[in-house]
Amino acid sequence: MIRTRAAVAMVACVTLAAIAMRVLLPHAPLGVRVQLSQPLVVLTDAGIFGAVQLSILAIGLIVATAAYLMFMRELSKRQALDSRAVRLAALAAIGVLTACWLVPVTFSSDVYAYAAYGEAALRGADPFARIVSSGTGQMTAALRMQWGAAVPACVYGWGFIATAAFVMWLTVPMGLLAQLDGLRLTSSAAVLACGALAYAAFPGDRTTRLRSAVLIGCNPVTLWCAAEGHNDAWAAAVGLAGCALARSRPRLGAFVAGAAGAFKLPAMAAGAFVRFRRPDVWMSAVAGIAVSAAAMWPVAAHWASGSNLHGGYAPQASLQGLTFVLLAPVAGYATARMAAIVLASCAAIALGTVGGAHLRRSQRDGWVLLALAAWLLIPNPYPWYGLWLTLAAALAPASRAATVVVWTIAGSLVRYAPDAAGMPPFWVSAMLSAIAIIPYALLIRARWSAIINGPT
Repeated sequence: MIRTRAAVAMVACVTLAAIAMRVLLPHAPLGVRVQLSQPLVVLTDAGIFGAVQLSILAIGLIVATAAYLMFMRELSKRQALDSRAVRLAALAAIGVLTACWLVPVTFSSDVYAYAAYGEAALRGADPFARIVSSGTGQMTAALRMQWGAAVPACVYGWGFIATAAFVMWLTVPMGLLAQLDGLRLTSSAAVLACGALAYAAFPGDRTTRLRSAVLIGCNPVTLWCAAEGHNDAWAAAVGLAGCALARSRPRLGAFVAGAAGAFKLPAMAAGAFVRFRRPDVWMSAVAGIAVSAAAMWPVAAHWASGSNLHGGYAPQASLQGLTFVLLAPVAGYATARMAAIVLASCAAIALGTVGGAHLRRSQRDGWVLLALAAWLLIPNPYPWYGLWLTLAAALAPASRAATVVVWTIAGSLVRYAPDAAGMPPFWVSAMLSAIAIIPYALLIRARWSAIINGPT
């Protein structure tokens, strides 16, 4: 009964947030209404209105995350999961994803960039060069509104480019909104596939693998990011498919897992999780990784030439962001930047050392701690990066570290704030960064209890 209530609460929270956001939409200030005319609305520098809209969504997703953890806790108490629990988890994931599609605005322009890359490939242009928004047409006007004079250079491989181009080609008769929604639909399908593929890919008995699948497939924040259209789910699905295939066809599975980096580079790590019982399997994984490297070569070539360099160090919603914003006014930009990087690196090394100690004691949550350590090195951890954390957490779904991952992903929603509302004053930036790293405090008790008492 509690599982059913938790599943319903997950869907209801996001649905209510979507309704509230729609009710407020007609009351947008005049300066913001021009953004509402976009094919897919992305709130950018929308001031108080953007902050309110983001707050409503964040509250809905955070409460849904609490219900999701209740659902996971109930699953962890049972020795075996029946088919009803599996169906309920699937329905909850689909329900939350559907509710996310009902949200009337988004807070990331990435899907517009994906459309630009796909269209450039279809035109025979270089999708890895910075795309200048010149000419006329709905696409050009939309890109100018989202990205200004030029779209940021593509940092993904040919696997991603080919998929984006195919979706753009398939939906071109239906207009730009259909093309954008096609990319979002592809991401949404991929994140649901990640949950199903995890069952086949992850180690352990049936119950453990089902818990891993639910942890990946039902997280409300990752479902929201998929509905926004982010391509992390594409790459993760290919990597998981390779790991799953490796169980029956080791060489082919190892190759596919290694080649997943052709979509997004972090997915290449999937090749390392295939069990290398024979040299030919190891060589297949290496061949897949070589394909990933070849697919990413144009990105490296453009960056090496300096033609695609843009932006600068401006950390937000992270340990680096907190350190930087506190020190910059008194110590200067260069000193604050160095201090932020050094502090984050030291914290990551310390946490990584604990994770390594857990792995040496055969505790699978060591992988989760290593992932959390890597997260500290990201100056701007956007919510859609959280899918990669979730994949690590699924290796130990009942651990305290997995709970920290879930709350860390939920806390990363604050990274939307500077984009949605505009750059906040320094004290607000400090507060947002503090909120984002609060979940790490939950590791303190787990760390010391593990050191003193062994596995928990």
